[in-house]
Amino acid sequence: MTLPSFIIIGAQKCGTTSLYNYMIEHPQILPASMKELHFFNWRSKLGNRQTAEGVDWYLSQFPKIDSEKDFITGEATPDYLLDPYTPHKMFKLLPNVKLIVILRNPVDRAISQYYHNRSIKKRMMEPLSFIKAIEKEPERINNEKSKLMLDENYRSLFHRKYSYLERGLYIEQLERWMSIFARENFLILKSEDFFKNRDSTLRQVFNFLGLPHHQVTNKTKYNELNSKPFYKPIGQKIRSDLATYFKPYNQKLEEYLGMKFNWDINAEKKPKQSNNLVENKHLSLSELKHKLDKYQSQLKQIKSKLDESSI
Repeated sequence: MTLPSFIIIGAQKCGTTSLYNYMIEHPQILPASMKELHFFNWRSKLGNRQTAEGVDWYLSQFPKIDSEKDFITGEATPDYLLDPYTPHKMFKLLPNVKLIVILRNPVDRAISQYYHNRSIKKRMMEPLSFIKAIEKEPERINNEKSKLMLDENYRSLFHRKYSYLERGLYIEQLERWMSIFARENFLILKSEDFFKNRDSTLRQVFNFLGLPHHQVTNKTKYNELNSKPFYKPIGQKIRSDLATYFKPYNQKLEEYLGMKFNWDINAEKKPKQSNNLVENKHLSLSELKHKLDKYQSQLKQIKSKLDESSI
């Protein structure tokens, strides 16, 4: 069986589908049976099932490659970045795998995830307004996070679907991953650079994987929701409040990685949009901080438990 040479581990709604589909156009990259295998964070967990997929199932999802052939393969499951148990599980099986992470302005990422959920099953996946969904996030996922920490086999759909803010705390997720895998295993990309200059980003990726550059001809834009009738602009005041919330985490991320993302600068340049496109009222910054203080305290407690646990 063939081991994957690379995995795109996140982040969700940051361009992973486009990136993976462009990458597998390279003549030396063979695709897995599907883009997102969800093995380490979902399929390998029992949950309420009697059996779970094992390592043999996972490796069977990749094409067989003869050792003398100059091909590689890999998958892309953006939920891996968030899942607390995935880094340990992956390292046990694939200690030398190359990890690709593409990160987007966390405000834009949260909005994109929200409208993605709204598009599923005629909006039944997310019945709340964007503001209400942000307000309800702690209530929706904190108990689920505790269950995840207590049981590595627990599977939480709520945690996966409603972690709009938590998924944007990239520094906390990457610190966890980089405490297990060596820094040289990672390629960190900016979604904004990828969206503006696809070929330049792909050149970085192919170089990271030790492959010659290949000119990709596919011009498809994947998972574009902007043209959908339910995708409405978010009010500028709400965007500003969220940008302020994420700012200290973004600064820590830049210091930790030694690279600039300039999301806070870009947030200041966003054109104003009518608030009534979403709803007539919005949270003030002080109200948003108040509602999230308790949430962050609980996140730190859970992170402490994770650091103490042995997986």
